[in-house]
Amino acid sequence: MITLTKVRQLDLSATTSGRPLHLSAASGLVCLNSFNYVVADDELHLGVFRANSHEPGDLVRLFEGELPSCSADRKKQKADFEALTLLPSFGNYPYGALLAFGSGSRPNRRLGALLGLDAQGAVRGFPRVVDCSPILASLDREVAGLNIEGAVVSGTELRLFQRGNQRNSDFSFRHSLRH
Repeated sequence: MITLTKVRQLDLSATTSGRPLHLSAASGLVCLNSFNYVVADDELHLGVFRANSHEPGDLVRLFEGELPSCSADRKKQKADFEALTLLPSFGNYPYGALLAFGSGSRPNRRLGALLGLDAQGAVRGFPRVVDCSPILASLDREVAGLNIEGAVVSGTELRLFQRGNQRNSDFSFRHSLRH
């Protein structure tokens, strides 16, 4: 049995118009140094929370635009961020980066966001939109009902985890980070 311990509320200092002052659908989490980063599947932002603090967190915009406030319309248009992972140092990211990854379940959910980090693990600069469809299109041919729910970097591989269902309950994917 896994014992759960409540660490904190995901309260926010500010939000977009009409949205509650909290993240309501935390899908991915990266804890790095004094920061806890959270993606929500129904937002266009990354939540940034200080570890060991109960102060409200802040939002970092990942994509431009606004989502509708009506939940049915919002669900159709959301980026559906389901995974957040830490990438090691590479190229213009000497301290690594965060990669927010969409579920891939629809064409508008095949984008990701790449955010550079500084030496302390804080987000630096502006997010870069990443088209994840080349990876997801090849997976779509192998798995009916593609729906990525998690991601992790292991060595030089990006491992993506598919939502379990009766047809594909043990399916995961690996993609080399080397070029």
